[in-house]
Amino acid sequence: MICQQPTHHPTNKPKAPSPGLPSLVWQHRLVVSACILGSIAIAKLYLAVARPVYTSTASIYVQPDGPRIMNEDRSAAMTASNNYLYNQIELIRSRPVVAKAVEACLAADLRSMRDINEPIEIVLRNLEVSLGRKDDIIRISFWGPDPRENAFIANAIVKSYLAFIAQQRAKTFGQVLNILETQKAARQVACSQAQEILTDLANKYPQLAFSPETGRALLDQLKDIWSAFTEASLAELEARSLLEAAKKAKDDPEAFLMTIGSKIPSGQRGDAEAETARLKASLKQLESSRSDRLRLVTVEHPSIKAIDAQIAQTRQDLASLQQRLVSTGLYILEQQHLSAQQKVKELASRLDQQSRQISLFDKAFALYTQAQTQYQQEKRLCELLDQRIREVRMAADAGALNITVIEDAQPATRPSRPRPAKVVAIALVLGLATGCGLAVLIEATSKRIRDARLIRELVPYPVIGQVPVITKRRSDQATEAFRMIRAAILTGPPEKHAHIIQVASSLPAEGASTTATYLAMAMARTEQRVLLVDANLRNPSLHKIFGLDGRIGLSAVLTRKSRLSSAVVPTAMRRLHLLPAGSDQTSSRELLFGKAFGQLISVLARYYERIIIDSPPFVDAADAQVITAVSQAVILVVRPGICTYHALGLTEDLLARHPDRQVGLVINAVPMTTLASKAVYGNHNGRYRGHILASLGIWSGVPIALELTGYKRVTN
Repeated sequence: MICQQPTHHPTNKPKAPSPGLPSLVWQHRLVVSACILGSIAIAKLYLAVARPVYTSTASIYVQPDGPRIMNEDRSAAMTASNNYLYNQIELIRSRPVVAKAVEACLAADLRSMRDINEPIEIVLRNLEVSLGRKDDIIRISFWGPDPRENAFIANAIVKSYLAFIAQQRAKTFGQVLNILETQKAARQVACSQAQEILTDLANKYPQLAFSPETGRALLDQLKDIWSAFTEASLAELEARSLLEAAKKAKDDPEAFLMTIGSKIPSGQRGDAEAETARLKASLKQLESSRSDRLRLVTVEHPSIKAIDAQIAQTRQDLASLQQRLVSTGLYILEQQHLSAQQKVKELASRLDQQSRQISLFDKAFALYTQAQTQYQQEKRLCELLDQRIREVRMAADAGALNITVIEDAQPATRPSRPRPAKVVAIALVLGLATGCGLAVLIEATSKRIRDARLIRELVPYPVIGQVPVITKRRSDQATEAFRMIRAAILTGPPEKHAHIIQVASSLPAEGASTTATYLAMAMARTEQRVLLVDANLRNPSLHKIFGLDGRIGLSAVLTRKSRLSSAVVPTAMRRLHLLPAGSDQTSSRELLFGKAFGQLISVLARYYERIIIDSPPFVDAADAQVITAVSQAVILVVRPGICTYHALGLTEDLLARHPDRQVGLVINAVPMTTLASKAVYGNHNGRYRGHILASLGIWSGVPIALELTGYKRVTN
C-alpha cells in the first residue's frame, strides 16, 4: 500500500550536491560544443584575415679574448661573468649599432623603410636577439611582412655589430698600449734610482759588511723586542680600560661583578658567591614567609614587623658583602694596571738600549735592504710590462674578440606568425574553457533539479519506484521497475488497497502518461479488471499510445454525447480497458469541476477493481486537484532535469489540501548508475522481456512505434 502523507513538510531544503565538471560538461554538451565550434570559427577567420609575418635569423658565436694589462685572471677579465653574452645582446640592440644598420637599409632603398619617420624605433620593435638555451650562440632575428628585406636587415645588423666591435677593439688596444708603455717608463726610472742608492751606501760605509745573516739576526731581535713591547702596551691599555669601567660601575654592584667578576681570585670569589647565594636564598625565604603570613594577619602585626626587620638586615648584609667585593675588585684591578705599566717601561728601556746599540748598522742595513728590494721589484715589473706589451700587440694583430658568423640570415619560406596549429589549439582551449564556464554558470543559475537523490530528500513522500532510462535493450528493466511499483501499491491488507489511483506530475514531459500506461498493464497481469482513464483533457495521449481512434471518450460521456459503454474500449491486453479523453475537450473541462465526473468514477469503480487516472500536471491545470478529490491514492511522477524546486513545492501544497490521500513518489528516467541495485534489473531471466511492446502493439496488430528513450511516443 502507499503511505499516508506526512503531517508536516520539511522546512530546511537540503543543498544539491555539486556535480563534477565532466558531468556538467556532458549535461551541457551542446553549449560546450557550440563554444568550441565558435572558437574554431573565430580562429579560422583570424587565420584568413591575419597578415603573415616572416622571420629571418642570423647566428653568431662570440668568443671573448680581451687584452690583459697585468696578472688578472682571464676568466675574471671578461669571460667569467655569466652576464657577458647578455651584455653583447644588449650591445647588438643598442642604438649606435642599429643606427648603422638603418643607414645601410636606407642606402639600399628598402620598401619597408620608405616614408617612415622613426626607422630606428621600427627596427628595434621588430628585432629580437636571444641566446641559445643549450649553447652560447647568439641569434639575431628580424620579423616583418617581406622575407627578403627581413634577411637583409638581420645581416645588416650583424655587419654593423662587427664594425662597431672592430672600432672599439682598435681604440681599446691603443689605450692599453699607452698605459703599459707609460708604466714601463716609470718603472725603469724607479729601478735606476734604487740602483744608485745601493752604490752610494756601499761607497759611504765601506767598513760595514752588509751580510744578510747578520742583518737578519739583528732585525729578528729587534722584531721580538718590538712585539713584546706592543703586547705589553696592549695589556696596559686593556688593564686601564677595565679599571676605568670598574670605577664607573662601582655604584652598581651587580653590573660591577658581571664586569670584573673573573678578575677576583677564585678563593675569595667562591666564598663571596656562596655567601651571596646564602643571603639571597634567606631573603627569598623571608619574603615568602612574609607573603604567607600576610594572608593571616595585617601589616601591623608584630610577626610581620619582625620579618620586615630580618629582611632589612639581610638586605643590608647583602649590600655590605657586595660592597666588599667591589672594593676588593678595584684593588686587584689597580694592582694589575700598575704591573702592566711597569712592564711597558721595562720593555721601552730595552728597546731604546737595543736601538742605540745597532743604530748605525741598522740604519745602513735598512737603507741597503730597502733599496735592494725596490730594485728587484722594479726590475720584475719591467719584465712583466715587456711581456704584456708583446701580448697586447700580438692580440691586436690577431683580433681581440673572435666573432664568428655561423649562419647568415636567409629569406624565410614559411610565415612564422600566425601558426595555424597553435591558433587552433588556443581556440580549442579557450572554447572548452568558455563552454565549461557557461556550463557552470547555467548550472549555478538553473532552477531545475537534476539529481534523483536530491528529489528523494526534498519530497516528503515515500519512493515506491525508480524507473530507469529505458532503451530497447532495457525493456526487461522497465518491466521489473513497474512490477516493483505494483508490489508497493498492493502491499498490506486488501481493504487498505487504493482502487482509484491518480498518476500525475508537477510539470509536463515528466512521463506521467507513460507511467500510468505501464502501471495499468502491470495491474492487468494480476488478473484484475483495470480501467485506464485519460483525464488529461488538455493534452491527451493515451489513445495514441494504444493506437486507437480516441474521438469518443471521457469528454463525450461528461457532455452526455455518448454512452459510457461506447466510450470505454478494450485494449490488446486482456482485462485492460481504456477510457480515452475524447475530442471535445473545451466544454468538458468545466464538467470536471462538477458532480458528473465524481459520479462517473463511482460508477466505474463498481465494474473495475483498479482505476488508473492519467492526470494533467498539478502546476499547469486545476483539473488535477479535482481528480485528486475523487481518487484514493496519488502517484507523483518526478523526472530529474525537468522538475523544479518551485513546481515541487507548489505540488506539495496542493496535495496537502487532501491529507487523507495516499501519496507515493515515482522517480522517472533515473540513470542506472544511481539506482540502488543493478542486479534487480540486469540479472533477470528474461521471462518478462518484450511484454510491454507486445502488449502495446504486436498483439493487436496495430503498427505502433514506441520510442522508449525519454518516453516520446510516435504513432504511424
